[in-house]
Amino acid sequence: MAVELFNEHCRKTGAPVFPITPSHLHVCSAQCSFFIIDQRVSICTSSRHIHQCSDTCPFLKIEEEMVCGLTKRTIGPRLDYRYYDGTTTFTPRRRHAQLNTTQIKIIVKSTLNDIINGKGRIAAEEARNRRCARQELVSITKCARNIRLHRGNWLLYYELFLKHSHRNDRYIPNEHNINMLSHLIYKFFCQLYKDTVPVHRVLVSFTAVCFSELAVGSNAIFPLVPWIAEAAPNHANIYSRCILITCRGMTATLMDIITRANKSKPALVFPLA
Repeated sequence: MAVELFNEHCRKTGAPVFPITPSHLHVCSAQCSFFIIDQRVSICTSSRHIHQCSDTCPFLKIEEEMVCGLTKRTIGPRLDYRYYDGTTTFTPRRRHAQLNTTQIKIIVKSTLNDIINGKGRIAAEEARNRRCARQELVSITKCARNIRLHRGNWLLYYELFLKHSHRNDRYIPNEHNINMLSHLIYKFFCQLYKDTVPVHRVLVSFTAVCFSELAVGSNAIFPLVPWIAEAAPNHANIYSRCILITCRGMTATLMDIITRANKSKPALVFPLA
């Protein structure tokens, strides 16, 4: 019914109507655009996959309100902001929704996409480029004044620009590498946390730590992977803008990974195959 409503909307607006994309060919992420069907139901305009926003959504984000991480729709107020009527305890037990294998892999891959080329990463890189451009302009102007360069000599100005400008070419891996890395992170997570219930926040932090450690290869658990080193952010605080994970939270997750890996006999290392 939801797909038929969206198809009718496409016919009225002149947009193309196509069959539903198979699930193995498209995985919805925060970069997808959604068409609103009703209060909770949305449909992906790229694949026609239906997404049901609910309190148990695996993409749920707790901010000022509960927001769906995919559709960016507000689901409801935070539970700890509600008025206390004396019928519940002050410290209620929260039951996390049970995530299946497909949902875990989707969360891991979505986190990788956000880190590599998400909106937060793009905004952070643009801010850094603007800051560097201002500094480079000061250096170019100062050097031109020192050599008393005339404005009409554009060739020498161009040479100064090339000399003092830093090229920030960012490497973006292909879909095959991202899929392979998400599979390996999922495999490593299952080895370390086989007796625990997976939680969305923990999965996001775990994925970010694996990605950042594989970019530097700083310990025996995570080897250095060159293509990840080229695609990773240069500063740790960019992760907080990409996936809203603090440096302190990533450090705590890394310490937990090291403790669990060293307890295994033999000690676990990140699987590269």
